[in-house]
Amino acid sequence: MQPRGEPACELEAPQDKSSEAAEQTRPPAREWEPNRKQGQGDANAALGLRIRLEYERDCFRRAELQTRDRLHRLQTAVGKTIKTVKRIERNGF
Repeated sequence: MQPRGEPACELEAPQDKSSEAAEQTRPPAREWEPNRKQGQGDANAALGLRIRLEYERDCFRRAELQTRDRLHRLQTAVGKTIKTVKRIERNGF
């Protein structure tokens, strides 16, 4: 089994030069204020953030399940190897 790298779960939006320039001129993001009336832009940004976070959470969950499955298969293989070695030692080979 080859070691696996980090799961590629970070969702990145494609950016072009115009969006990069817009980000550089945009004022810093303010923290969400519960009493402030939300505009459509804020709602879209919040929805986009929620979608991204849900995607990343699901991706990491799937990666964890795959890793646990690989670990279980490795533990099973090691257990079989140990039994075989003990049997060989008992039989004097």
